[in-house]
Amino acid sequence: MIELDAVTVRYGRRGEVVALEDVDLVVGSGEVVVVTGPSGAGKSTLIRVMAGVLPPSSGVVRLFGHDVQRLRASSLPRLRRRIGLVEQDVALVDDRTALDNVALALEVRGMPRREVRARAAEALGAVGLAWYVDAVCGDLSAGERARVAIARALVGDPAILLLDEPTGHLDRGHTADLLCHVGDLAAAGAPVVIASNDADVIDAARSNDWRLVSLDRGRIEFPVDMDAELPDTAPNIVPFPVAAAGGQPE
Repeated sequence: MIELDAVTVRYGRRGEVVALEDVDLVVGSGEVVVVTGPSGAGKSTLIRVMAGVLPPSSGVVRLFGHDVQRLRASSLPRLRRRIGLVEQDVALVDDRTALDNVALALEVRGMPRREVRARAAEALGAVGLAWYVDAVCGDLSAGERARVAIARALVGDPAILLLDEPTGHLDRGHTADLLCHVGDLAAAGAPVVIASNDADVIDAARSNDWRLVSLDRGRIEFPVDMDAELPDTAPNIVPFPVAAAGGQPE
């Protein structure tokens, strides 16, 4: 479970920039929440706070029932290993292969090397990158890099999944694949939060009874009208060559 209690995040020398203000939000086990809102509304900040990456200026963040601010320094990395995170600015090690990047999520858990490599390869296959295991990430397209990041987030069967604009560089087919993975993970009991204005993501929320919330100027607004028109801020889909069966590009 993810719990945010009166969470505020301020930037600047005197805290004059408010990214989140007095946010209360609970995401239960097996629940999917899609957070919409204009650019600059605070969606990325919200995801980073939930991931335990960014401490709030005030308020309480609880993950798995633990107050993140009260955890020992040695405990926080262990907690983060249970979280699958895809940030808007995809962070990969550019001089390492796709397999190496996905494997990093398992290596920190101390798994045997053979198991790590096998599971990382399987995760890449699941996102259509079976033929890219030895590709250096610095040579990949934006869409391919996004899928490597998704594979890395999913490879460890995370207890929490947090996705920040994950479909911005995906075509509709790969977006649909990702949403299937989201549904499967939620069915297994993991809370999932997706920050997105993508029309396909919003449609999936409507058809699957996922919760839609709106973030504006750092504040959560309830409820979102499920019958309202889609926002006109949905990002353009950037197409790239779709992998054929087995993951090899056509």
